[in-house]
Amino acid sequence: MEGLKYFALVDEPSTKPFRWLQAVEHPWVALPILASEDLIFEYEIEMPYEDLVEVGVETAGEADIYIVATIPQVILHSYVNLRAPIIFNPQENILRQVDLIDSGFPTKLYFFDVHPDEEQPPDSVIEKICLN
Repeated sequence: MEGLKYFALVDEPSTKPFRWLQAVEHPWVALPILASEDLIFEYEIEMPYEDLVEVGVETAGEADIYIVATIPQVILHSYVNLRAPIIFNPQENILRQVDLIDSGFPTKLYFFDVHPDEEQPPDSVIEKICLN
């Protein structure tokens, strides 16, 4: 996303819970993102104070936290990057992606119990997909 400076946060009801971070300068660039409160697990992060100040907030509780998703052609290989959340100050319309290098969070947490190196998903994954 280097070189892109302006974005719009787009809510598209048909893709809920995903929202889209749409690049204004290049409208063909859009990232699927999830609000941290939409995750099915607790995602507590310690944000460096410098990063919070950069978006104009004092604490992480004053900002909206988003997680970038990657949805490749093979949907079963979709994942989120928990190590590089986006912090967004909705009052000032300022956002910043931060890298929580020492957090222990993975850069690839797969949605399903399938790793891209596996040729065929286990039956349990197919059942989960069919039931949801």
